[in-house]
Amino acid sequence: MTLGRSKLSRKPHFGVYDPLASRWAKNFQLDTEWGKIDESMGYGEIDWTDPVSAANYLSMPNRLEKIERSMETFASGMESFGKGMNQHMLLISELRELVNVQLSSEKAGR
Repeated sequence: MTLGRSKLSRKPHFGVYDPLASRWAKNFQLDTEWGKIDESMGYGEIDWTDPVSAANYLSMPNRLEKIERSMETFASGMESFGKGMNQHMLLISELRELVNVQLSSEKAGR
């Protein structure tokens, strides 16, 4: 390492070592305006040009876990909703039958 006057990097990046990137980088390199996937220093790495993108990528497992929990809660709620709708439809059918019986008895009484 050599210390000296600092200078602006031409393309600053935020590197994230990643096993998946390592698998991809064995076969190809990808370079876009958002980042680069390569095998720097022998490891698969994603170089993000934006710190927010790097942070989002690193927090992805936690975000996916939260989404899974939300979906489980949603599925449970939908199951309850479905049961309630079945009961509602049964009630409507019973009311329809009662109305038809009432109408038939009124017609017969005329």
